[in-house]
Amino acid sequence: MALMYFSPEKARDRILLAVAQQEASGQMPDGILLDEKATLKYINQIPHTDHCVWLVLCLKSYLDETADHSILNEVVGFACSDKTATVASHVELAVEWLLSATNEHGLSYIDQGDWCDPMNMVGYKGKGVSSWLTIATCYALKVWVEVCRQYISQTNPNQIEEYKASLSLLKQTIRRHFKVGEYFARGITDDGRTFGTLADKEGKIFLNPQSWALLAQVLEDEEIEPLVRQVMQQLATQHGVAMLAPAYTYMHEDIGRVTQKYPGSAENGSVYNHAAAFWAFAMFEQNMPEQGFDVLNRMITNEQNAQVTGQLPCYIPNYYRGSRAHSIEHLGRSSHLFNTGTVAWYLKSLFEGLAGFKPDVTGVVIRPQVPAKLKTLSYRRQFRGAEFNVTVTQTNMIGEQQTKVNGELCEGNRITQVSKGMVYQVDILIPWQQPSRKKLIVITGVSGSGKSTVAKDVANQLGYVFMDADEFH
Repeated sequence: MALMYFSPEKARDRILLAVAQQEASGQMPDGILLDEKATLKYINQIPHTDHCVWLVLCLKSYLDETADHSILNEVVGFACSDKTATVASHVELAVEWLLSATNEHGLSYIDQGDWCDPMNMVGYKGKGVSSWLTIATCYALKVWVEVCRQYISQTNPNQIEEYKASLSLLKQTIRRHFKVGEYFARGITDDGRTFGTLADKEGKIFLNPQSWALLAQVLEDEEIEPLVRQVMQQLATQHGVAMLAPAYTYMHEDIGRVTQKYPGSAENGSVYNHAAAFWAFAMFEQNMPEQGFDVLNRMITNEQNAQVTGQLPCYIPNYYRGSRAHSIEHLGRSSHLFNTGTVAWYLKSLFEGLAGFKPDVTGVVIRPQVPAKLKTLSYRRQFRGAEFNVTVTQTNMIGEQQTKVNGELCEGNRITQVSKGMVYQVDILIPWQQPSRKKLIVITGVSGSGKSTVAKDVANQLGYVFMDADEFH
């Protein structure tokens, strides 16, 4: 997905390479072999169930970046089969596989892991299900419907209606089985235990189901703010948004190896940047630029935090140490691991969110989402063989966005029929609004006086985020 921004022709080759290794059933493999002599090793030998999701999302990104719908008609083979099919048919098979690899309620089996590799004991008996994967399937189906509408002219309208019906049913199923209180649980184990809820002592909330529920539009409008508040209240740290909390401190046999990792490290309660990037993108998709920018900003090592992170500012690491309760002296320290999928979603958040550069079949719509403290923003973007030089200025002199392209006012902030070799000078004025900042209420008292109980009640009544000062010692 990241490669598309810099070398779309290589990204096209990689998509075709991946599709050619799909099983005839529609299932994508646990890893894409880059050489015919290569074999799957280590984590790629453990059965995971999420790979079909990424095929849909990467293809959509490629189509939007290039408008090259010819890729959909490319005929490609399958692994261990003489059959061939168009790329569009391959992706359709992947979507169908996601919808069929479910239990009697339509919830996605997790097997021995989904996006979270070490969540390997939730479904190893063949019954456990993943809320995140069910929600991600919902998002992938939503994206595939968009592809069918925009890029596949011969799509059967009845098929799209069937997909839409499946999408509606899937949203209801997700809400019925996974929404517990104001946010979504992480899954249901082989033995039928729902986990990732307030009823748990450890692992009360996981970030990914919340991010993807926003992307898949599973929530009603009035449910969005309470969910965001729960994420900020339980997962926000001064170094970013943690992947889960509270961190696990002992082995939970029905969840798996993630609970064996040191509290605050790796997937067990760290600021896991790949997951944080999903949340940043979700914030921009919800038109929350202050929150989205804050997440992106905290991932970057700079002069102010370099001594805390302990790394040079040349890459975004896999994670920063989290969990104040268990590793206070290492809190915020970099893992120094650069093997992470963070950068693809970071770029997606930068380009489509902050910069507001959203391509589609006809061209591009530019609607920046700039936080109030950035009065100006400028960037250069290569797109479909053309160069876009964009400047964004915030001003309180206008009520809605004004866009000029090469000096001419642009209706709808949309640029169509992008010409290869052209240089587009895009000057954008957006209305500046003073961000509303809630007051910080500090409730103090002697030990045992009930201040935490009172503070939680006040926070709930006012719609504030509650944080215990003990965690900031």
